[in-house]
Amino acid sequence: MDIITRWIDRSATLRITALDATRACRTICLIHGLDGEPARALSQAICGGLLMASDLKSMQTFSLQLDWGGWTSHVDATLEGLVRGLLVKRSHESTSARVQGRRFGQKGLVYQSIVDVAATDPAGALEGFLLQSDQQPTLVDLQVDLDREGLPSSARGAWLHGFPDTKPEHLAQFLSSWRSRGEGWNAVSPWMGLVVGPWDALGSKEPQAFCPCSEEKAMGALVALGRKTLEEAHEEGRDLEIICDFCHSRYAFQAGTLLSLLDGAAQA
Repeated sequence: MDIITRWIDRSATLRITALDATRACRTICLIHGLDGEPARALSQAICGGLLMASDLKSMQTFSLQLDWGGWTSHVDATLEGLVRGLLVKRSHESTSARVQGRRFGQKGLVYQSIVDVAATDPAGALEGFLLQSDQQPTLVDLQVDLDREGLPSSARGAWLHGFPDTKPEHLAQFLSSWRSRGEGWNAVSPWMGLVVGPWDALGSKEPQAFCPCSEEKAMGALVALGRKTLEEAHEEGRDLEIICDFCHSRYAFQAGTLLSLLDGAAQA
């Protein structure tokens, strides 16, 4: 089962957010027909977006855009573990990365940060982003394994949050202790094997692939095209449609229906 867990060391040395999002990543890769390295890249970005969303307030969404190498990924994730993502091939390669992190609340954009870092993978890019944005010791570990079909067989991530007095080398030691055990860490109990403790649980969630697109939102977007465009489509007998980039859901409407909506909004 996919899971996100959060833990804190009682001595206030370290917080850990860990996740296993294998099923969610696999579902999203299948939606987009991705396998091999593109599937690994998107899965790493999805795990990263879910980790970043673990610090949100309720009813907020974290929107993560990563530009690195020859790829651009877009991930939207919530505190409740709902996530969607897509991967786009760029027209050029880059030796650095750009990370754009935005928090959205019910009234719109709450916070935005754009950071350029020297990184060639999502984990390095996110780590550089957090170091510059939060000004606290931090490490990000993203692990994605692929099966024979090139789809994620394991997609896990961990975010180690330091405190002002935490030494960066301590975080590196903690991460090394995970990796030295061979089998890696477990999202259910990521503190196992660490020398610090005892640990208190801060909560757990189940990440799920989910897209908030809807017929209502699609109709609103098409109505926003304006009366001239809708009247031209109506005269030509054309339907207007929107296909969601994230989940590929298709929403099609008769132009006359959209014009009626536009007239109703004008009279309200």
